[in-house]
Amino acid sequence: MQVSDHDLLAASLGLAFRYVEVADVRRALRDGELLPGLGAQGVLSVERATKLGVVTEILAQLRADAAYGVVALENQLVGNQILNACIEESKRQGCRRPLGELLVERGVLSPQQHAAVHARAEAALEDMLAPVRRLVHQLDPASPREQLEDELRVVLGAVAEPLAFLQREEVEAALQGRLGAEQAADAPMPQPAPASNYPAFAPGLEASSGADQGPILGFQLLERLGEGAMGAVVKARKLDSGEIV
Repeated sequence: MQVSDHDLLAASLGLAFRYVEVADVRRALRDGELLPGLGAQGVLSVERATKLGVVTEILAQLRADAAYGVVALENQLVGNQILNACIEESKRQGCRRPLGELLVERGVLSPQQHAAVHARAEAALEDMLAPVRRLVHQLDPASPREQLEDELRVVLGAVAEPLAFLQREEVEAALQGRLGAEQAADAPMPQPAPASNYPAFAPGLEASSGADQGPILGFQLLERLGEGAMGAVVKARKLDSGEIV
């Protein structure tokens, strides 16, 4: 099955916020793009589909900014104070502009440094998304309905897990910055479904042992270095090598 990263993120959000059921996602993905498919089924109102699309864009940017911030901090190219200031500015703007652009605009990073950090952050994101893409590639639309829906739950849980550090209030603030206070207030973010709605880990993405296992697979979270629209930039230890990142 071929599914875009955007549709996977939108489906994961729709399931977490109880906008859709897994069966709805299965039918929509079978018929083509997710949001148009859900709209055609009558599952999502125009308002909810629009909002889900905007929140998906915001979270995709926050995910990219989190990777960028970790790389910049790891290489000591930016300090916590200026990072937080840029994060807050990004939130006020509704996460329309990448974190790297703001850091270059403020003179914190040169264009050359930005290009290097961006490349490393993109590589890190690709590494993070690769296991999920492999799981998606193994989905067979011809599988029995219940089997395919169980497999979709596993995939969507794997999509949601790396974003567990984001706080609902921070996403709402970014949404308000994107849509404006009045429009955002008309359709507030619903309370997410319990984490138990998702399998804890997908096959091939097993958690490492230990009580300090954090929400990012393969890492032990040690300390929050910066907070804002993206939730947090954290110091972590790679569990396989012990490297601090």
